[in-house]
Parts: sequence; structure tokens; C-alpha cells
Amino acid sequence: MGILETPEADDPLVDTETDDGQMQMYLEAGIVQRLRPGEKFTSYAPARPNPALDPFLRYMLREVAAGMDVSYEALSRDYSQSNYSSSRLALLDDRDTWTHLQQWFIRSFREPLHRLWLERAVLARAIPGVDLAQYTANPAKFEAVEFRPRGWSWVDPTKEVEAYIAAVRAGFMTIGDVIALTGGGKNLEDVLRARMKELDLAEELGLKLDTDPAADAPPASSAAAPAASNDDPADEGDDPEDTAAPAARVVPMRTHA
Repeated sequence: MGILETPEADDPLVDTETDDGQMQMYLEAGIVQRLRPGEKFTSYAPARPNPALDPFLRYMLREVAAGMDVSYEALSRDYSQSNYSSSRLALLDDRDTWTHLQQWFIRSFREPLHRLWLERAVLARAIPGVDLAQYTANPAKFEAVEFRPRGWSWVDPTKEVEAYIAAVRAGFMTIGDVIALTGGGKNLEDVLRARMKELDLAEELGLKLDTDPAADAPPASSAAAPAASNDDPADEGDDPEDTAAPAARVVPMRTHA
């Protein structure tokens, strides 16, 4: 495609005139048109894509991300403009936003929908375990439901687990809080029951697991009785069984991490 520039009004190389008055010439591969004196052929070379298109689109996406309260990386999936620290900071802010959106979605949609669904299901006798009379007398008892939105874990699980253990031991968090953040929709009861089932099965099969909490417990031992002093006249004639200190029994505590 190109443009033929000529100083004359009459152009013998023109084959067709379109409805809008523009002159067109048909060119094919391998054919060279010989121009008349004064004529000039200019090829069509569009500057696309524009070199400034990439920074322009990034700027527009950043504005869109700011309006949606998300990071540019989460919206565009483009991590070439950020480093580890900035991506981590943006990810933490995004997770706070997702958590608020989860709770908003549960309060504004899921809970009302659950109450409506439960009412229709009980009236239709679709739930055999729920008595209609009991539901009518106390619907709030049956409408109590717990929604489990997904959680997120960090890219460095070693440091994350150590931080959670320290927070639980210090009383800043509970095990249920940790599971809610990282369990992917599970709750404390599900994890503990699954853990106990796993340990019981391993014990039944005679397997020793490195993850068994009982493996880290100290073995039971008895404290040695202190020897009676021969210099103390008050100890003369006493029964050794009466003067011996009672044996201290150490019982390993079975915990679940």
C-alpha cells in the first residue's frame, strides 16, 4: 500500500476512481510501476504499535487499580515493574481488601440467602433432620450458620508457621484463628478430628511419624531419693522408706500443633 504523488491533475496510471473522488491504483507483488517525471511514490508505513503504548497502558491500569482498591500487580498480573518488597506490601493490602469483601458478601448476600433457603427447605420437608415444629418455635437456632471463606498463606511457610506458633503461645491468636487464615475453608474441629484420625491410624499400623507430637515429649522418669546424712542425729533410727522423697512422675502431654 502506498500513495502516488503527482503534480499533474491527469494521471494515466490511475485505473479506478471511487465514489468519493479518490484515485486508486492496483498493485500486485512482483510488479513495478514506472512513474512519470515529477511523480513520487510514498509507501504506507504506519508506526504501530506505538512505542509509548506500553507506558500509557500501564498508567491507565494503575488508575483503574486505584479506583478498584486493588494493586496494579493483582489487576494486570504484571510483576515486571515491582520487586519482592513492593509486591509483598501490595499483596498484604490486597488480602485485607479481599477479607473485607468476603465478610461483606457473607453479611449482605449469603446469610439472607441461607435464611430464605432454610425456610423454604423446612416447609417443603426437604430436610428430614429438622422438625417443622421446632423450627417454627425457634428459627434462629437453625439459622445459625458459619461460613468459611478461603484464607491465604505466605510464600515463606517456615517463617509464617514460626510466627503463628509464637502468636498462639503468647495469646495473641488462637489455633482456630490460624486455621481460619490458612486452612482454606476448614475450621478447628475439622483439622483436629482429621489430625486425631491420622495419629490413631498410624498407631494402629505401628508407624512412627516425625510429626507425632508425642515423639517430642520427654520420657517418663522418676527422681532419685536424696541420701540421708549420717551427721544429722535426727535421722538416726528413721525408716529409709519414710525419709525417701516421693518419686516424681513426668507424664508426657499430647498436644497437636
